Amino acid sequence: MASNRQLDPIALARILRAELEDGCRDKRVTGGLGALLQGQLSGPQATVLAPLVDYGRLSQEQRRAGLENALQGLPREVAQADRAPRRPSRRRARVRLNDPVSQLPRANPKQIAALAERGIKTCSNLLGKFPRDYEDRRVFGKIAALPQDGAVAVLADVVRISTGRPRRGLSVTTATLSDGSGRIQATWFNQPYLADSLRGRSQVAFFGAIRQGKLNSPEYELNPEGSPNAGRIVPIYPQVPGITQKQRRAWSARIIADALPELPEPLPPAIIAETGLPDRRRALADKHFPPDEEARDRAQMRLDFDQLFYYHLAAAGRRRRWREQSSSQAISEFESKVEGFVAELPFALTAGQSRAIDEILDDLRQPFAMHRLLQGDVGSGKTAVAACALLAAASAGFQGALMAPTQILANQHHQTLQQLLGPAGVRVELVTAALTPGEQTRSWDRVADAEVDVVVGTQALVSEAARFANLNLVIVDEQHRFGVRQRATLRAKGDGNPHTLIMSATPIPRTLAAAVSSEIDVSQIRELPAGRREIKTILASPRQRQRAYDTLLSEVASGAQAYIVCPLVEASESVPARSVEDEYKRLRGGPLSGLGEGLGLLHGQLPPVRKQAQMDAFSAGRTKVLVTTSVVEVGVDVPNATVVMIEGAERFGLAQLHQLRGRVGRGRRESLCLLMSDSQDASENERLRAMTETNSGFELAEVDLRLRGPGELLGVRQSGYDPDVIKAWQNPAANELARRWAERTLKADPELARREHRLLKRIVRQRQGPGD
Repeated sequence: MASNRQLDPIALARILRAELEDGCRDKRVTGGLGALLQGQLSGPQATVLAPLVDYGRLSQEQRRAGLENALQGLPREVAQADRAPRRPSRRRARVRLNDPVSQLPRANPKQIAALAERGIKTCSNLLGKFPRDYEDRRVFGKIAALPQDGAVAVLADVVRISTGRPRRGLSVTTATLSDGSGRIQATWFNQPYLADSLRGRSQVAFFGAIRQGKLNSPEYELNPEGSPNAGRIVPIYPQVPGITQKQRRAWSARIIADALPELPEPLPPAIIAETGLPDRRRALADKHFPPDEEARDRAQMRLDFDQLFYYHLAAAGRRRRWREQSSSQAISEFESKVEGFVAELPFALTAGQSRAIDEILDDLRQPFAMHRLLQGDVGSGKTAVAACALLAAASAGFQGALMAPTQILANQHHQTLQQLLGPAGVRVELVTAALTPGEQTRSWDRVADAEVDVVVGTQALVSEAARFANLNLVIVDEQHRFGVRQRATLRAKGDGNPHTLIMSATPIPRTLAAAVSSEIDVSQIRELPAGRREIKTILASPRQRQRAYDTLLSEVASGAQAYIVCPLVEASESVPARSVEDEYKRLRGGPLSGLGEGLGLLHGQLPPVRKQAQMDAFSAGRTKVLVTTSVVEVGVDVPNATVVMIEGAERFGLAQLHQLRGRVGRGRRESLCLLMSDSQDASENERLRAMTETNSGFELAEVDLRLRGPGELLGVRQSGYDPDVIKAWQNPAANELARRWAERTLKADPELARREHRLLKRIVRQRQGPGD
C-alpha cells in the first residue's frame, strides 16, 4: 500500500534489494513499488528513486537496470548495510518430479491436503493431471469492439477503482478500465485488496466473461510479458478448492522448467523418427502450454499413443502368460455331432452365429484354454451358440457349466438348453438356491458321478458342495455381475484349466471393442434372427399416461401380455419414483382393476418359490400384466408379451433400458415399448430420445459412450482398466498406430531385452501386474 511515511534509508535499500532478488516482478510491495516510492522523493535519495516512480509501466529489463542504479546511487554505507549481516543469497531450489507437492512455491497445508484427496502427492502426479480446457489469450480485443456477452481478453489501464460494502460480509470492488478505444467496468466480490493492487496500474491484462457489457470477476495479470497466464493459449485445470488457476499454472510452468529436462524418453528412437511424434518432454510441455492448436493436438496424439502402446505390449504379455500357464485338454472329435445338431435346429443360424460357433470350436481344439467373449445384442441368439460349445464338450466326454447371475436367467437357460440339447442326448441339470439342501446334494452326486453333461445354475455352482467329474468348459453369462473370485472358483472346479466363454448382451462400442480384443478374443453377433420385428418405442409424458394404459389394455384384450417395470421395490422418501409394491396396489384398485387375478407382481425380494410361481403364471399366460422391477432385465422369454411399460424411464441407464425393451418383440407380433417419464420435458432427455430412434444395441452403445464416457461405460473400478488408457481408446488413429508398433516391436524383440527397450520393459511390467 502506498505510504507518505519516510522510510529509513536502510529499510528502503532492503526493499529495493528484495525486489531485485525476486525477479523484478513487483510483487513484494502491496500496491506496487512505484506507489511506495512516490512518498520517498524528498531528501538526498530523490534523484536515484525518481526513475522508479512509474515502476509498474517499466519492462523487466528497465526495472532491473533502475533498481541496480538506485542501489548504486545510495550512499555506500546504506546500500551495503542490509547485505553485511545476511548470508549470500542461495540459488532457487529446483523441483523434481518425485518431490512432494509441498516443495512447490507457496503451497500451503490446506492446498496440499486438497491435492492429496485427489491422488496428487508428487510433482509428477500434478504434471500428469492435464488441463480440462484451454483459453486462447494470444490476442487482446479492443474495448470498443468487445461483444456484449462471451469470453474476452483486454489490455487496459485502470482509470478508477474503489471498494464498497453494500452489506455486512459483502464487499464489491469496481474498476473502470480503458485502452484508448473505450472504457469498460469490471467487478469483483469479496476481494477488497484488489483496489490497492490495481490502483493506477497500466497495461494490465484482464481475462474473463463479459455479461451485458461488464466484466465479472476477471482474472488479471500485471506483467503479461512472459507470463503463463497471458499472451498464449492458456490451460484451464480442473478446479481444486483453495488453488487458483494462476497458481496452478505457475506450478505447472515451474515443474516443466525444472524437472522435464531430466525426464527420460521411453520410446526407441526409431518409433519417434518414423511416426513423427514429438518426444516425451515436448509433448508434456505442449499439453500444458501449447504454442498453437497443432502442437496441442500432436501432444495429445503422443500421450494417447504412449498409453495404448504400453497397453498393447502389456496385454500381449498377459495373453502369452495365459496360454503358457493355461494348458488345457483339447476338445475334439465333435464335428459330426455339432453339424448334425445345427442341421436339425428349427431355425436358421445367422451369419454372426455361424461365425461365432466356428471361432469357439476352433478355440476348443487348442491345447491351451479358450478365453473368449461372446457379445451379442438382445435376442441375437447367444444361447444357441453356447449350446454348440456345450455339445462339443459333451461329445468328447467332458462336462460343461453355465453360470447365470439370477435364478430367472438360470431357469430360462436350463429350459432352452433342454429343448436344444435333449434330443441330442445331452443331460442338462439345474442347480440353484431354489432347491432344497437334499435336492442340491443329490444333483451334485449325479454330476460327480458323470451322470450329467451340462450343469446350469447361479452362485450355487461355486459353493463348496459343487463337485464335477471332468469339467472342461465354463460359460459365464453377464460376467460383470460376478466377482473375479467367483469366476476363478468355478474355473478351479475343473480338472486343470477349463476353457472359458463369457457371454454379454451389453454391446461394446467399436472404438472400445478394438482395445478390449487385446485382452480377450471377441466374437460378435450383430444380426437378429429372421422373423424378429422391430420394437416401436414411444416416449410418453405424465399427461399421456391414460392413453398408455388404453394401449396396453387393448393389446391384452387381443390376447397379448405386458410388463410394467418400476424403478423401486418399496417407496422411498429420498427417491421420488414409483415403487413396484405401491404401483401394483394402485393399478389393481384403479386403471387395471378389470384384470383381477390377471395382474401379477414380481420383484427380487420375493421368496424364490413365489418368484418362480409368478414367472410360471406369466409364461403360461394366466397372468396378463406383470408389474415388476428390473429383475426381468435378463432371462425372461415370453413370446406372447408385446408391451413393456417402463416407469420413471429416466432413472434407468441406456443399456438397462435396451435390455428391458428386449423382453418384448420375441414373437411374430408387433411389439411396443412405452417409456414413461416423470417429466413434462422428457423429449429433451438425449438418452430417452436415442431409445426412440434405434433398436440397435450397438448404436445405443455409441450414444452411451458419448454421453457417459468410456470409464462409466466399462466400469473402471470393476474392470481394472486404467482410466488414462480408456480415454486414449477414443483416439482410433492412435490406437491403430500403437497396435501396429506393439506387434512390430514384439516381433523384433519378444522379451524387450534390447538396450533401447530397457525403460519400456520396466513400464510394461508395471502395467501387466500380477497374474489373474
